[in-house]
Amino acid sequence: MAADLRVIDNKRIRGIIMRRLLSVYPTPLKVQAISTALLASGDITTPDISAYLAYLEGKEYINVYKSEQDERLPSATFPPEMLVVLEWRGVDVLEGTTDDPGIII
Repeated sequence: MAADLRVIDNKRIRGIIMRRLLSVYPTPLKVQAISTALLASGDITTPDISAYLAYLEGKEYINVYKSEQDERLPSATFPPEMLVVLEWRGVDVLEGTTDDPGIII
């Protein structure tokens, strides 16, 4: 039961992140800005949103701008100053053109 709730919560938070990025599309946001907004709204309790961003990046719904220094970090590491932008695949999910059961819009 708790695992099911965690899965639902993960899907919901991914959707919130995507909607936040859509609100400024095509402008990128810093990871820290997304994290701070999620903390302020009570959607997350710790500032680490790496797992959500890794999922969205893996699906190519977002693009993460990495500097040369960032390229040396482990793949699922997203420093606060890193920039994230919504990609067209992400827009398609938000507009209902593409369905993804891993995201609650």
